[in-house]
Amino acid sequence: MAFKPEEFLEFAVKIHSEPDLQSPAGVRTAVSRCYYSALLMAKSSLEHLGMEFRRNDDIHEDVVRALSREHGVTSREMVDDLSDMNELRMAADLDVESHVGIDCLGSAIAMANIFSKDLSRRFGA
Repeated sequence: MAFKPEEFLEFAVKIHSEPDLQSPAGVRTAVSRCYYSALLMAKSSLEHLGMEFRRNDDIHEDVVRALSREHGVTSREMVDDLSDMNELRMAADLDVESHVGIDCLGSAIAMANIFSKDLSRRFGA
């Protein structure tokens, strides 16, 4: 059975709702998983439309380009939201000096949920 990207978001919600799991590493990991949930859901939706993606380090840029190309200006908000989540992910994964706390995780979860609903509305996924 294939992995469902929504499980990353479910994992983040679990971290957010269980104080015993809210270590700095747990919260940072959950913020990162919110982004990857959104990215992989977008990739999957686009693949259902027949698009193909290379396996490489540029998957974020490839998905952003595909969203922009496929739906033009109407997807600008989705592109911006995905980019905003990626910035949170980079802070959580790469910037040990930045404060990435439970509030940041709550924001990441909310953004990923909105993105997921937008994907469903636009792509019927």
